[in-house]
Amino acid sequence: MADISPPPPSSTAHAGPLFNACWPEFIEQVAPSLQQRLSEVGPAELEALLANRDGCLPCCVLECCAGGNRLVFVSRGFEEKTGYISERSLGQTLELLDVKAPGLNQIVNGPELLNIHKFCRGADNARPLGDIVALMLHEREQGDRFWQLMRMQHVTFQDRQYIFCLICVLELPLPTRLREARYLPDEKLEDAENSCFLDDLQTCLGRIRTTLCTDRSDDMRDLQDVVRKSILAFMKSNTSEFEGDHWVPLLGQDSALVFHHVVKWAGILAKMQNSLYRTWEVSERHAEVVACAVSDPAEHDCPLVYVSREFEKLTGYQREWALGRNCRFLQPNQRCRNSAFNQEECLRMGTFCKERLPDHTRMISLLVNERRDGYPFWNLFVMEHIEIEVDPKTSVGGVDRRAYIFEVQTNLHFHHHRLSELLAMDTRGLIELRRLRDIFRMQEQHLQEQSLHAFAQDCISIWASEFPAALELPRCQLGCARGRSRGSIPIIGLEVSVQNIMKSMKPALQEGIRHFYLTFPPSAQGDTLDIDMGEKEVKLFSLTLAQVLAGLKKSFLHYLRGAVTFTLVTPPLLVKFLARFQSPCMATAIILFLGCWICAAQT
Repeated sequence: MADISPPPPSSTAHAGPLFNACWPEFIEQVAPSLQQRLSEVGPAELEALLANRDGCLPCCVLECCAGGNRLVFVSRGFEEKTGYISERSLGQTLELLDVKAPGLNQIVNGPELLNIHKFCRGADNARPLGDIVALMLHEREQGDRFWQLMRMQHVTFQDRQYIFCLICVLELPLPTRLREARYLPDEKLEDAENSCFLDDLQTCLGRIRTTLCTDRSDDMRDLQDVVRKSILAFMKSNTSEFEGDHWVPLLGQDSALVFHHVVKWAGILAKMQNSLYRTWEVSERHAEVVACAVSDPAEHDCPLVYVSREFEKLTGYQREWALGRNCRFLQPNQRCRNSAFNQEECLRMGTFCKERLPDHTRMISLLVNERRDGYPFWNLFVMEHIEIEVDPKTSVGGVDRRAYIFEVQTNLHFHHHRLSELLAMDTRGLIELRRLRDIFRMQEQHLQEQSLHAFAQDCISIWASEFPAALELPRCQLGCARGRSRGSIPIIGLEVSVQNIMKSMKPALQEGIRHFYLTFPPSAQGDTLDIDMGEKEVKLFSLTLAQVLAGLKKSFLHYLRGAVTFTLVTPPLLVKFLARFQSPCMATAIILFLGCWICAAQT
C-alpha cells in the first residue's frame, strides 16, 4: 500500500514556537479585516483567538518563501476541524489537507489548486495582493473528507510576507461516491456511472467558484450560505441520498443482509409474539398485516434492516428503497415544517436509539410524517430495544446476541378534522400538538392493558374533550347510519363555482374556511336543463377541482385535507353524473380524506 503520510516538516524561519511569540501582535494587525469578513467575530472571539484557546476560530498562517508556502502557525480551532495537531502540521504546506486519492483530488480540487498557487506567488510577482476565497474538498488526518471555504490574504508582518488563512468548514453531508472513493483505484473513477457524476460535480463546482470570484461580499457567512445551498441542490438532483431536505444515505446494506440471512424475521417474531398479540391482537401467522420495522442501533445512522408489507402500504416507501437507510425519510421533507412539528420528539428518539438500553426498554412517540407522495399522516409508534440470540458460527464477528430496535406503528383516524388543524403551522395548533403528545406519554402505562388502536382512540378522546373552540368553526352532526355516526361538517362554508374556485379556494383555506359549496352555474340549473350540457359542466368542474387540489401542495395547504368538506349543490337531473368528481380527485390522494360528500337537490 502506498505511503500517504505527509512529508517530513521543512524548517522555516518562524515556524512553531518562534512565531507563537509573535502571534498576539500578528492577530492584532489582521483583526480589522477579520471582523469585516466574519460578522460574528466580536471581542470575546478575538480574545479566544489571541489566547489560542480550544474552540477558537480555525485559521493558520503560511510564510511565503522560495521553497513553498509553509505553515508557521495553526490555531486550536484548526487542529479541531482538521485533526492535524501543530506538531504534525507546522512546516508543511496546505497540501497536507489534500484528498489522498490523487485522481479524485485532481478532479475536484485541480482548478482551485491552480488559483491558490497563483495567489500564493503574488508576493513574488509584485501583483496586487488582496485576498481570495477558495472552495476545497479536504481530508482530515483520520481520513474523513469535508468541504471548506478558505479566505486567504497576504499580510506583510515584520518585513516578511505571510498568508493568513481563515477556514470555514461547511457542515454538509458527503455523497457516497466522494466518501468511498479512497477505496477505489483511480481508474475506477472513470467508469461510466462515476465519470458522469464527477463531470456534473466539476460543472457545479466551476459555477460556484465563478460566483465566489465575482461576489465581493465581505462576510464569509453570506458566502457559506451560497455555497451550501448550491452543493445541496446538486446532491439532491444527482444522488439518491436525499429525501427532501433529509440526508438518508444507503449506509446499512450489510446490516440488512445480516438480518435477512442470520437473524431473520422469524427471530424477531419469536421474541415479540406476545407483544404483537397484545398490541395488535394478531397472531404470529398474520404479523405481516402490522406496520412494523426493525433498525440496527449498532450501525452508524441506525439503518432500517426490515420493514413489513403494511409499512410499505402506510408510508408509500418500498422495502427495496428503505432498507439500509435511517427512517428520517418519513419526516416532512421541508426542514422548517419538520422542526416545527417534530423537533423535540426527534431529539427524544435520537437519544433512545443511540443509548444502549436494557432489553424491552421502550418509548411511545407521535410524529407528523409524510408518505412518499408528499401527503402527511399521523404516525403513532412504539419503539422497543430487544436482543436476539444468534448462532455464533454463522453470525458476523462470532457474536451470540445482536441488539435491535423493534417498532410497531399505526395511523390516527380519530377526530381527523381536529388533527388536521394542528398542521396549519399556527402557534395555537402547535401548542395543542404538544398537549396531545403529553397525553400519550402520561397514558403509556395503559398500553400494557389494550391494543395500540384502542389506546390511541382513548388518548385522542381525552385530548379532543378539551379542544379549544377557537381552532375550529361550529359544526353540525350528520346523524347516524347503521348505529354509527356519519360525522359532522362545519356550519359555515364558502360557495364556489367553476369560474372562481381556482382564485378563491387557497386564500379561503388560509383564512380558516374548511367547508366549500360546489355550486353549478345557472346554465346547469332550471327547467330547461340540457342533459348533455349538464354532463359537460360536471366534467369541467371535476377536472378544475382536481387541478386546484393538486396545486395546494405548493403552499402546503394539502396538509389540511382531513379538515376539508365539500357539499355539492346540484339539480336532481345531474346527480347521476357526480361520480365524475371522484375519479380525477383520487389522483390527488385527497378524495379518501374529504369526509362527507352531500348532494343537495336543488329545484
